[in-house]
Amino acid sequence: MTAVATPAGAVSRNTVDWHAINWHNAHTIVRRLQARLVKATQMGRWGKVQALQRLLTHAFSAKVLALDPIAETLAEPNSYGFRLERSPADAIAQCHRVLSLRWSAQWILEGDIRSGFDSISHDWLLANIPMEKAILRQWLTAGFMDKHVLSPTATGVPQGGIASPVLMNLTLNGLERHIRGAFPRFQGSQRTKVHVLRFADDCIITGRTRAFLEQEVSPRVEPLLSARGLELSHAKTRITHIEDGFDCLGTHVRTYHGKLVCTPAKKNVHAFLEAIRHLVKRQKQATAGQLIMQLNPVIRGWAQSQQHGASKRTFATVDHHIFTLL
Repeated sequence: MTAVATPAGAVSRNTVDWHAINWHNAHTIVRRLQARLVKATQMGRWGKVQALQRLLTHAFSAKVLALDPIAETLAEPNSYGFRLERSPADAIAQCHRVLSLRWSAQWILEGDIRSGFDSISHDWLLANIPMEKAILRQWLTAGFMDKHVLSPTATGVPQGGIASPVLMNLTLNGLERHIRGAFPRFQGSQRTKVHVLRFADDCIITGRTRAFLEQEVSPRVEPLLSARGLELSHAKTRITHIEDGFDCLGTHVRTYHGKLVCTPAKKNVHAFLEAIRHLVKRQKQATAGQLIMQLNPVIRGWAQSQQHGASKRTFATVDHHIFTLL
């Protein structure tokens, strides 16, 4: 038998003919349920949220699409990773906004969470994530397969799991509010210059001095993470002056002669050129046309990801390397 999208909340037990699904109807049903979920979440009606979630998780239409209305409703303004309509370019643009002004912060705490996806506390997720507990518990403890070997998941969420990015964002929601709430715009007559920007499990926190970030901000971050089973990596977490610059999402952010410049990071460029070299070496027997078809999507994708900063000089260098290689 062929299954079609059923009314919201109805459970279909028929055999599914994927190509016969009424996708327009499925999208309409899910969007309507998601809109109701958003309104209930905004109003704090958690009983209604649970009822709607049960409808959503058991409806046939929802089972064939992705689901994250609550995560988007609860998300913080400067969270960019794994979210609809947001990209690394948006995160870099926000970096530029908060660091390019004459009175902007000069010091940056680069926070890196140790094994973020693998360490999230299941107990914290079950107590705090607003979704059906039985389904969440089963998903968290289901384990994962790698090369036909089943590995248990006693903590954390599997990287690559379809729900893992949403759960990571929900876990780290509150970090920005916590830090901004602890440090208002002014402390006495001094600006705190505190801004928080997060992309998945990496975060950047700005502040007026190194001592301020070390002694006041960092101690506020660690207890919040600890309650969720997480901790900062002391090897990768560092405090940097803006004149020395820092790498963020493949982009190097640094002040040159008083002007903030965002350029492609050297590590990012080297990794891209290495990928191009490997691709060309693997295609030694290919015709010129076949090689071009292999190279163009890779080059285009990288260029589009780096075009938003001061990348003209880097593009010229990369162009020269690729031309010489070919």
